[in-house]
Amino acid sequence: MILDRFFGGLQTPPPASLDRSQWTRCAALSAAIWLLHLFMARHSQYVTDDFNVIGALLDGGLWQFFHHAVRPIEYLAAWLSLQAQWPLWLLFSLVASVIAAVATLVFINTVTADHSAQWWKITLCAASPIAALPGFQIDTVSQSLANMFSLLLVLATLGAAHATDAATTRRRGWLTFALGAACLMSKETSYGLVLGCALLLLYRDRKSFAIPMVGLLVLLVATVTWSRFNTFDITPGAHYGIKANPFYWLFTIAYSSYVAISTIPSSLALTGSAWSNGLTIALTIAGGIAFAGLLVLLAFSLRALLRNTAAPTTGLRQALPLLALLLLASLTPALFFKAGELYATHAQPYLKALLAIAILASPWRHARRAAVALSLMWVLASFTNMTFYAISSGYTYSAGKEALTESAWTRDMRQAVDNQKRVYSVYSVINIGQNYQRGSCVFDPWTYQICLPADIMSGFPYRIATP
Repeated sequence: MILDRFFGGLQTPPPASLDRSQWTRCAALSAAIWLLHLFMARHSQYVTDDFNVIGALLDGGLWQFFHHAVRPIEYLAAWLSLQAQWPLWLLFSLVASVIAAVATLVFINTVTADHSAQWWKITLCAASPIAALPGFQIDTVSQSLANMFSLLLVLATLGAAHATDAATTRRRGWLTFALGAACLMSKETSYGLVLGCALLLLYRDRKSFAIPMVGLLVLLVATVTWSRFNTFDITPGAHYGIKANPFYWLFTIAYSSYVAISTIPSSLALTGSAWSNGLTIALTIAGGIAFAGLLVLLAFSLRALLRNTAAPTTGLRQALPLLALLLLASLTPALFFKAGELYATHAQPYLKALLAIAILASPWRHARRAAVALSLMWVLASFTNMTFYAISSGYTYSAGKEALTESAWTRDMRQAVDNQKRVYSVYSVINIGQNYQRGSCVFDPWTYQICLPADIMSGFPYRIATP
């Protein structure tokens, strides 16, 4: 049977529980890191893909938005922001980021069977080198939601697979259905995990999970069919054109894994601006040294893990096939359509779990301290990316008190933005000086009937009759 190849003999441990000190510390640290990013993100402006959401919201409503993407929860966040004339979508991002961090900690405790409340695990779960991408654009808040719901779906699936009585099985089956539906309503990057989780439960117990999981698969097929014919152009050569090249699949896995754990700021490395000035050179060299150390730690730890036959390492080894399957599913369908730094955030929990296994198996006694240092380097890399994007989107600081606190950092980062050698994603929108202001409204040259706030924290766009 085909499913035997994927799920036969697969170890699926029941979800671990967290004590109050673990989840509160993880949630608090995650929220603090998010707020640190907001300190710089508050200067960014609505640009590029943001207008896919804003335009549909102001022109055609939900029906038109469904012709852009099947992401009704993101539309709800935008609609509430429009009604309040304040960026409530940022609260969606904050909640999703915090819950995803806590869920990552639950997942790591689950696959490692290590339930200790240690700071190295908490920092590993709360930090990310690419946190700036999914949380601070209205068009990418859908990715934050997908990251949260898909990880909750995985945990619910593991719980349902270990249900022992009919009532619990039925309840957990429908919980899995609800979380799977939330994934489908968040973003298309979750389709692979929805498919994998539904098939896993059907493989484990067809009778008990038949109705909710078949229902989830029907909803998945309907969503994919609608997206295929009404939203995305997947013809070869298009932006999301299908990739039938196995080498591209391998590239996507390698690239996504790199950007998800790299300590080198991707905004500097991928735009070719790493050598712009002393600050960017220092960030790049420090990140490169840390990343090299991370690779060495991974190599030696996993080598020791695979060679060691002692009982304490058996559970860690048994978790590797599950992590490989989840990593592959988390990168589907991006694997076949488009590699991207944003989509790599979907795979982060499973890569972090692999890092946690390597740290627990490491013979180096300072490995756990190194994990804390790694997390701090991730935060620095992500804050660098956030600054790079904010400047690229149009941020300019004033000559007053604000300049005294921010110009030393932003001056060098602005030089890096100006010295880009390659165009890459949102880091290269280069919106500086393109917008113009009339009265209290800021206008983008391409959307001249939409009144924009000065930055994402100053309000929410709305349509006016004449510019």
